[in-house]
Amino acid sequence: MVVWRIQNHKGIGPYRCDDSFANDEEILAHHNGCKKHPVPFHDPAIKRFPEDEELCAFHSLEQLEAWFTLEEIKTMRKEGFKATRRIGHITATSKYQVLFIPVSTQIYS
Repeated sequence: MVVWRIQNHKGIGPYRCDDSFANDEEILAHHNGCKKHPVPFHDPAIKRFPEDEELCAFHSLEQLEAWFTLEEIKTMRKEGFKATRRIGHITATSKYQVLFIPVSTQIYS
């Protein structure tokens, strides 16, 4: 299944990165505790943390754009993150996000 994800060239997403978006306190304050951006554990349809092999992503580009504002996407782009399509097995799904296990390292921009 193809999913959409924000990540850098190493395949690391913005919330797990040590040196950029994840440390932007204004963006984190906007996302932490927000019902529009529930971590998988607080997502009513998922109710658990991702397993080590799972990554967070979105069913569609529209779902991704509902999660991140245009300004956040621009900020992340400056930090080397971009919207990419990945192929994997979806393991959990909700109206906000999906969890998936990548089946290859292939990244489709």
